[in-house]
Amino acid sequence: MRTARWLVVAIALLGAAAACRAEPIVDGKSSPFPVAIERSGGFAGVRQAMTVQETGAWSYENVKGSATAETGQLPTDQVQAIVRVLTDAGLRGEISDARPDPGCSDAFLYSLTVQGERHVFEDCGKLGPLLQALLTALREGTPF
Repeated sequence: MRTARWLVVAIALLGAAAACRAEPIVDGKSSPFPVAIERSGGFAGVRQAMTVQETGAWSYENVKGSATAETGQLPTDQVQAIVRVLTDAGLRGEISDARPDPGCSDAFLYSLTVQGERHVFEDCGKLGPLLQALLTALREGTPF
């Protein structure tokens, strides 16, 4: 009887875990663009913003210090890399794991806005591979 009870509990927990699987930030059916990201903090106290359109067109603004603005074009492979990351169900977990930590000094704080939903994470040297891939795709060929 005791074994049967534990079996029922285990099945219920497995069902609940399956129902609570992380969903991707973007479902893959709709476009994630425009994607906006802001970076602040770090040793020098930067404040930067970048927006990427579906075409790969990007705009960048350095808000702190000598304010500068630039525009450019991401190649198709970088745009596809951004879409792959944003449609990966593991991204939400990585963002959750990278919550701001008051004990971390000189870290960059990021605010990522996709489809009107804002996600905040901190780079304290422990970013997961999806967040690293996203930042790499956004940095290559841009001043961000």
